[in-house]
Amino acid sequence: MTKRMFILTALLCMCFAACLNEDDGVKSPSKPGDTPQGGESLVGTKWQLTAFVDVENNTRKEPVFPDGPLINNDTSLTLTFHSTDSATGHSFSNYLQGKYSVDYNTGILRLPGGSTKAGEYGDGFLFLNVILSTEYFLFELHPQKTLRLFYNGHKNCLEFKFIGVI
Repeated sequence: MTKRMFILTALLCMCFAACLNEDDGVKSPSKPGDTPQGGESLVGTKWQLTAFVDVENNTRKEPVFPDGPLINNDTSLTLTFHSTDSATGHSFSNYLQGKYSVDYNTGILRLPGGSTKAGEYGDGFLFLNVILSTEYFLFELHPQKTLRLFYNGHKNCLEFKFIGVI
């Protein structure tokens, strides 16, 4: 009986140890002590705006990308989260940069406010206006690689698609 108990205990310990060593796919959070929601982290990711969403009325408006020699639709209306807690972004004619902070436990994201609105137009102006005038965003990361930044008392959100790792 004692030999069986020893073997059973040894097998259970080995199973437990194997479970502890499995890779759970969780990426490093942006600052010590934070735990990413759903195993996702913003660090090292780049996102492009796909919609201005009115959550309260369940409507969405896709941004209009203007034509022109100075417009690069691949970099317009983007946010990039660098591993150094710095974030950068682009509207149509302005550059956004500064430090960001994220708390994965509460879902609060504070974005940098370092940009001008000089020469901005159309949905680029709306994009900058929301980013620069909002104290903090509640955010959600979805498995479909969608980032939603809620503002205005959760009545509106900016919806982004994942466009790459930096």
